[in-house]
Amino acid sequence: GPRPISDQELADGKNQLVKSFPQQFQTIGGIAGQLGDLVLYDQPLNEWRTYVRRVTETDQAQVLDMARRHIDPGAYQIVIIGDWSEIEAGLRGLDLGEIVVMDSDAI
Repeated sequence: GPRPISDQELADGKNQLVKSFPQQFQTIGGIAGQLGDLVLYDQPLNEWRTYVRRVTETDQAQVLDMARRHIDPGAYQIVIIGDWSEIEAGLRGLDLGEIVVMDSDAI
């Protein structure tokens, strides 16, 4: 079932977003893409000036609220490839719902 993200997951996610942010502006194409996104999503031109602060100030409640508003878990499927005899017990223990097993010929 649904669970809130852990403190470590939140910190890791924030760190990844903050550390990768400058890379989005390393090339002319990257800069053009970012400017295009500002126009496409009707954002102000100074949107990126406050990005890092907004990311670092985001808390678990905000992440959970955003996820509830924008993610429909029922619309996703998980595909796992492996030796069924080795992974079955672990997968069933995750309580993911219905599991459909297919061999490689059926895919």
